[in-house]
Amino acid sequence: MSDHTRMLQLCFFVSIVLSNGSLIKANNCSFKLEQHKCIVDCASLGWTRVPRITTCLVTYLALTNNYITRLSTGTFVFFQHLLTLLLNQNRISTIEKGAFSGLSKLRRLHLQGNQIHLSSPNFPANLFQDLVSLVYLNIGHNPFNKNDSIYPSKALSRITNLQELTMDLYQTPVFGNEFARLNHLRAMYFTSCLLMNLTNLTFVNFKTNPIQVLSLRECSAILLVETGFLIPFSHLRVLDLSGSRLRLQKALSSLYPLQNKTMDAINMYNVEHISYGDVPFTHPVLDNESMRYLKEICVKYFNIGHNKISGISMEAVMQWKHIECLTALILKENFIALNGARTHQETLIFIWKSTNLQTLDFSYDYGVFPKDNARKDIHIEGLWTGGRVNNSSCKIQTDTNRTEITKSSTSSTYDIHNACRQEVVIPFPKTLHTIRFDHIMANELHFYGNRTFKVVGGQIEVFDISYMPLEGFDIDMELDFKKIDFVNLSGLDMRKLNSVFIKVFSGTNTLQMRDINLDKVLNSHVRLIDLSFNRLVGLNQSVMDWLDNIQHGHGNMSIFLEGNILQCSCLTRDFVMWLSKTSVTLDHHGDYRCFLENGQVSNTSTVLRDYSVHFEKCVSKFWIEFSISAMSVLLLVVITGIVVYRYRWRIRYWCYRTCSKASVRAAMADHLREVCTFDAFVAYSGEDYRWVFDVLRTRLETERGVKLYLHDRDFKIGTPIGQNIVDRMRESMTIIFNISPGYLQATWCEFELQMAAMDIFERGEPEMLIVIFHEEADPRDMPRALRDIWDKITCIEVPNRRDFADDNLFIEAEDLFWERLHSGIINASL
Repeated sequence: MSDHTRMLQLCFFVSIVLSNGSLIKANNCSFKLEQHKCIVDCASLGWTRVPRITTCLVTYLALTNNYITRLSTGTFVFFQHLLTLLLNQNRISTIEKGAFSGLSKLRRLHLQGNQIHLSSPNFPANLFQDLVSLVYLNIGHNPFNKNDSIYPSKALSRITNLQELTMDLYQTPVFGNEFARLNHLRAMYFTSCLLMNLTNLTFVNFKTNPIQVLSLRECSAILLVETGFLIPFSHLRVLDLSGSRLRLQKALSSLYPLQNKTMDAINMYNVEHISYGDVPFTHPVLDNESMRYLKEICVKYFNIGHNKISGISMEAVMQWKHIECLTALILKENFIALNGARTHQETLIFIWKSTNLQTLDFSYDYGVFPKDNARKDIHIEGLWTGGRVNNSSCKIQTDTNRTEITKSSTSSTYDIHNACRQEVVIPFPKTLHTIRFDHIMANELHFYGNRTFKVVGGQIEVFDISYMPLEGFDIDMELDFKKIDFVNLSGLDMRKLNSVFIKVFSGTNTLQMRDINLDKVLNSHVRLIDLSFNRLVGLNQSVMDWLDNIQHGHGNMSIFLEGNILQCSCLTRDFVMWLSKTSVTLDHHGDYRCFLENGQVSNTSTVLRDYSVHFEKCVSKFWIEFSISAMSVLLLVVITGIVVYRYRWRIRYWCYRTCSKASVRAAMADHLREVCTFDAFVAYSGEDYRWVFDVLRTRLETERGVKLYLHDRDFKIGTPIGQNIVDRMRESMTIIFNISPGYLQATWCEFELQMAAMDIFERGEPEMLIVIFHEEADPRDMPRALRDIWDKITCIEVPNRRDFADDNLFIEAEDLFWERLHSGIINASL
């Protein structure tokens, strides 16, 4: 195309834009120049159209969370330098041909969270033809009907430089052959996943694409998984299946095509997805069979957390060919149960063999099982005992008192020698820098006898063993803490942590020691506590009470506070007063240098003499803060009341949906099977009872076989009215509103209309709502909920005899009315 032609085309689009006024000036948008790039933020400003911006050559435009409904031809002709365009969370339902003309430099386009149906009429083949530089496209979280299956492959295939694509995943997706043209596509992320069958043919048309990243997260409706669905992805490096309802064994079996490959990450967090109410249920074990494909893969990051795993098979660990590839292992939120001897042995060897491990997360291990599902034979008698040995597997070496892992010279097995001695060694890899053993929820980590828990190896930067039960053994460390940055020892019994252990953390940037039972360390026998020359600003109330209790109970209690940076302020006034009243012995007779709120230096005795002068403002400040807090609470209550009243029907709808999960799940299952209990839900008032039962029911149900829900006849006894309405609407293919003067005044009118509007939005099927309008009803009395959806629904007016000259014309009009109504119900059910 010549430059002259391009100029004419540009002028044509400009003339269209100027003539229909589709661009408006962006007066309220924020502008920022950053490295010669113009960044414009027009988010959440209530725009209904794309604003015209002439202030600078825009390279980044954010129109997120506005009210834009249509992208017209030539909308972006003034944005030829645009690189990033954010149109997410709008109400866009139509994109006209040529809407993206002029965006030849655009690289990132966000269209998620709109009303765009990914069907062919909405996505013509040439829709994206102008986006020749686009590398990122997000069209996820857009509505789609349950019958949708075919993706707009022809339109998407025109984006030949596309590298990353995010979109929703249908129940039974069909990806056209045109996807093979995306020769640069490297990452695919699926959102709003409703996939039901994950078969070997699901992604067959992606076999020529160089896809390295595949995300199938939160696919909660999957019923069938075939082990070869990953075969087309020969270049895969990252696989994310987290949150998908696969079952752990199925997920591990799906790794079959990835054997002898190198993977940067495999995420299988929470794929077991089974609750204890499911029967039968057993805790999965990572045994040789389940890991037969995983052990053939060189994977760097492996997350298998929250899968109710109860153990790791020794045989599987020994045969993992590429275990040295692991740099991050996430085992958190399982049932590996460190209070079992066999599990100890398996877990320690697994960690020891991962020679390049950098991150180990063993946190939130539940450690115990429900009684009905308890793992049997988890203890091996004598293996970890300090007394008499009754098991031949407990090998004793008299020349050492340490437990060590060694490899047999005659076999490929590993043994933990001298396990009956008093010292247990956990050999961490030298590369390890992050350790998380926090919040292990076993009743206790129990070693029979008094045992030393020795940790060796690693170059630790992050160390978290908070709230780890340490009853029955001590901790000793031979780790490299030269680079330590974060340590969390919260919730530990400090009596188990010796001074050498604490000293190794002296160089850390962050040391958390919350809830450490300091009173057990500083017991009633302590008579002197020297806290001199630290950086204390005061003592809190619990410490002061503890000191006073010791003094009153045993006497001769002393505490030294010289050389601290004590404060005499509103925050520490109780501490300052305590210094004058306590009988605890204080150095310097309790007179210390302190800093006032204005930065001046004084001493505590002077402040106490003028106590009312120094602290009178604390009282006024208290009432000011109290008043502000009370007003804030009152304002919050008022705003909450307004919001609750404004959205009272939606809140009631949510409550009914939440409080009847079983009913909702049953209804969703019916929708998935495309079967509903009723053809039509009829909303009517008590005044119209006779017409509905004598006329409507006879004409539709008796004569035409349409199954109707009539609340006077089909109401489920014992269920609240609102819940009945919600449940029965979801079980009906169509919803019929009988709009009459009586219905417009009915108590449940607005609630039923609100519920119907939400159901339409959720299903994405406006044709499912049919309105029968009686002439006597005044349109001005229609509630707002009905007016808001008036242009999206089918409305049929009931014929009135006085509008026709003779009976024959009326009968014809009446027959036509019933045929149109019946046809509307049938078409919505297809």
